[in-house]
Amino acid sequence: MGPKKFFSVLTGVFFILGVCGCGFERPFQSEATYQAPKTGYEITIRATGVVPAGAEIVDVPSGSVEIRPFANPKSKKLITLIVKNEKHVIYHYDEGNPSAVEWDFRTRNALFADLLIRAGYDQPDADEVEESLEVMYGVMYGPKSTRLKGQTKFLQVIEVKKITP
Repeated sequence: MGPKKFFSVLTGVFFILGVCGCGFERPFQSEATYQAPKTGYEITIRATGVVPAGAEIVDVPSGSVEIRPFANPKSKKLITLIVKNEKHVIYHYDEGNPSAVEWDFRTRNALFADLLIRAGYDQPDADEVEESLEVMYGVMYGPKSTRLKGQTKFLQVIEVKKITP
């Protein structure tokens, strides 16, 4: 085989590897905990999913969230959220009965703040509420959108575990 033919074959092999090499689904399992120092809560997000071949994030975020007080814990309730997608959330306080809420990017900040108020938090900080939703969905969309230390402005990153199989 001459040098030109060898180069052509090698180029073809690299092209095929380049196209096919991005074709693997990537399962993930993540857990991240952040603190909202002004409002006084800690938020832990757990998510599992599969990032489709050739994508950076999952198509539909899902996971579970626990919001618990770290300041004056006796006067506040634990909030648990089960997120089915960007719009459908099931929540309950402590061990109470679950309820559902539908939210979108226009209403979710106000609804999240209302959940905090009903759990006993006085006037949740608007910046912490917004960033809490950002980190929540970030973890659920997958490892590439999970915020690490130095990537948050209003929340403190306590721990991020990427338990990727």
